Amino acid sequence: MRLAVHHEMQTMSSSTLLSVLVQMNFWFSTFIFVIIMWAVYAEKLSQGMSDLDRVWYGAILGIWMLTEAPRLHLAQKGNSTHSVAHLLGFLVLTFVTHLTCMIVLNLQVPKKHSLDYAVSVMQLFFGVCEAVVAIATLRRIIRRNTVDFYVHLGQGVA
Repeated sequence: MRLAVHHEMQTMSSSTLLSVLVQMNFWFSTFIFVIIMWAVYAEKLSQGMSDLDRVWYGAILGIWMLTEAPRLHLAQKGNSTHSVAHLLGFLVLTFVTHLTCMIVLNLQVPKKHSLDYAVSVMQLFFGVCEAVVAIATLRRIIRRNTVDFYVHLGQGVA
């Protein structure tokens, strides 16, 4: 009984660091990455990209743009509501789309110059940092949910 009463105290189990990283990534993505990458894409189109390069470069940027908002929303929602499912969805989208798109963009960019390389490296940095912090937060939430389950196991049974 003492454990159950002590366990009812409010504790903060969400990650402030994950929240800050997600918000910084959102602002960086919105105001820097999208503008620079589409400007670079337009510049490369005017320089005469091949049709294949034009298609895959546009596809990579399109896939990234379509999945970035849901990915960041899942992170913020999972962090604030302590939802394992949301954080797992965030991690899946991070590893499957975000990091993959940025790695392909870094390795396969035709006529690469320092600006597109720099912003894609920053996106890689954000993705890796968010994934590491999300995994630590996920472990903490799972541990807390397990303790809550065992503490409240016999309660409410008549």
